[in-house]
Amino acid sequence: MSKLVKIAPRLNSEFLKQNGNCFLSNSVSPEEKNQKPPPQQHFLQTPTDLVAVEGSTVDLTCQIGALAGDVQWSKDGFLLGFDAKIPGYVRYSMVVDAAKGIYNLRIHNVQMDDQAEYQCQVGPALNNLPIRAHAKVSVIVPPRVLEIRGYKNGSTVEMREGQKLALQCLARNSIPPTRLKWMKNGLEYTRDTTPLKEEESSSSLKTTSTSITLSAKLDDNGAIYSCVGEHTAIPRPFKTNVFLSVLYAPGPPTIEGYHDGDIVQVGDKLNLACISKGGNPAAKLIWYRNGDQVDVTYSTGGKEATNTHTFAVGPRDNRAVYRCEASNTVTMQPLSASVRLNVLFAPTKVSISGPKEVRVGDSVRLSCVTGSSNPPVEVSWVVDGRPVMSTQAVTEDTAGGWVTSSNVTVSVSRQVKHRWWSFFVFMCLYNL
Repeated sequence: MSKLVKIAPRLNSEFLKQNGNCFLSNSVSPEEKNQKPPPQQHFLQTPTDLVAVEGSTVDLTCQIGALAGDVQWSKDGFLLGFDAKIPGYVRYSMVVDAAKGIYNLRIHNVQMDDQAEYQCQVGPALNNLPIRAHAKVSVIVPPRVLEIRGYKNGSTVEMREGQKLALQCLARNSIPPTRLKWMKNGLEYTRDTTPLKEEESSSSLKTTSTSITLSAKLDDNGAIYSCVGEHTAIPRPFKTNVFLSVLYAPGPPTIEGYHDGDIVQVGDKLNLACISKGGNPAAKLIWYRNGDQVDVTYSTGGKEATNTHTFAVGPRDNRAVYRCEASNTVTMQPLSASVRLNVLFAPTKVSISGPKEVRVGDSVRLSCVTGSSNPPVEVSWVVDGRPVMSTQAVTEDTAGGWVTSSNVTVSVSRQVKHRWWSFFVFMCLYNL
């Protein structure tokens, strides 16, 4: 009895007899032999690991050839969904060009919590297996602040000569830690500096610091000290500066325009210039006359300060002491220079006092007093046209000059009654 054998469709079959056995043989046509299996979905471009700067926008690339399944992304194993506008992730989106098989993941305004492993997932489909490709995103954060503690960028650090001061530079809250170094006038400076110190802030952010100890010298006045930071998130080095101001006392003042022994006259215009060189800050110059302040209008320029006191010389300036004082924040006591003026002037008045009437045979005594003068004047008497002997004295005037006084005594002779006139003429004369 023979068996019934079912032959698969599209196959040519024949029975072969061999040794009394019956075999089924399938034969394939040439067209069927040349037909290729349908292509499988595959990646044309897979995402790669990348480093993103906080605040930037990045794209994770994913391009699929022969796409058959659905595409979505995952973050650290959490599925983000198939919608191009990813729900719950307002900064995430898929940039899709379906015709080219592009399904990139775009992250806007990258934040620290975006650091994760991301996976582009293509789901299964008929005759297609699922495929996966992953990449890691690392987030770097530039320092929030680079500062020299206690000083704003470009500010001035004031130190007295010989003083020591420690400056600390900090780069706050960065990933990875910021590298720091000190520079002086544009050149790297390692003397009296501390090694870089690292400390952890919140959310794994790092703060780094380094210090420098300054010893103020006059040669350092005006030096620029810079703390320079370097970070992979910033293409060029960045820095913060301070300017060093070394404070020191000014030089003693000198006076120009008059020297002891000089002579001036009443009415002369006198310019007394007080000059002090050096000093940081520049000296404050003040003029005093006999201890009273008279001029505070000084000016600075270059490396010196000047106060020129201009006035018209008067009689009261004779023997007046003009003193200039120089001081700044460093001086314990003001430095000073002074001159005493010698002013020539004549008396402005001469007065005679005594009786206006006298009897014959009596003696009459008259006094002559001059106004203040410098130098003191000599007084002489002329009575009725004839010089007579007299006494005189010189006293110091509080106004700054000298007062000369002279007395003369004359006896009225009885011969006067034989004269046709009955008066005498007394003249007091001075010679400067």
